[in-house]
Amino acid sequence: MGGFEYLADGHHVDDVGNLIACTYVDFRDPAERFPVTVLRKASSKRYAIPGCETIRISKSVCFLDQGKGIARGSEAHYGTNGWVYCTSIEPETAEEQAAWRAAMPAGYDAVPPIRRPRAFARALGAMVAEQAGPRGRIVLLRNTVEGRTFSTALKSQTVYHGAVVYLDDPYQRLESASSELELALLLVFVKHAAHRVLRQYRFLVWAEDNRSQSVARSGRDSSIDERAVRFLTESSSWI
Repeated sequence: MGGFEYLADGHHVDDVGNLIACTYVDFRDPAERFPVTVLRKASSKRYAIPGCETIRISKSVCFLDQGKGIARGSEAHYGTNGWVYCTSIEPETAEEQAAWRAAMPAGYDAVPPIRRPRAFARALGAMVAEQAGPRGRIVLLRNTVEGRTFSTALKSQTVYHGAVVYLDDPYQRLESASSELELALLLVFVKHAAHRVLRQYRFLVWAEDNRSQSVARSGRDSSIDERAVRFLTESSSWI
């Protein structure tokens, strides 16, 4: 299988002047690209959105184990360039619901919905940019007023989001990547078919450099690549 859907959701400038851009990606076979409208975030009640004080984003300690991928419920993992926040596509049947809940780690007693994935991607990008600093390149925006062109240089933060595709041979798909960006995205959005029950939908908060590798969990050793991000309830238009 090759190719993927890449749909820019647009961008906006937040209150502190960061440009937040979001892009939907879909590596699934075209026949399997059904619309995703409701997500579920399984977690402990401490990190249950939208009422929690913080959410956890982190980089993964392992990506692919001999092509089998990683699977630990809806934990937040880190991609090759940035942080990843994992959710799940809402199960459609009682059987899918039972299998999905059975795959969750012990202590995951909250499964709140995310009904607007694109709005959540924008909110997540804005939260990370505000608290950790934007990790994208400088973007030059141009505008014309009464025949005069103005340019503004803005720091940016991009968020990629989409459904995870489950394959019998993830490595074969990785080897078919036609660009460095496609390979980086595949490392986040492709997993082994054995973990299909997780129904994951991921949000990758992109970083152009490797600064994110040294960002530590609040109050803990810097070798732990996880960060607690203060959850801004005023950004909850995605509910």
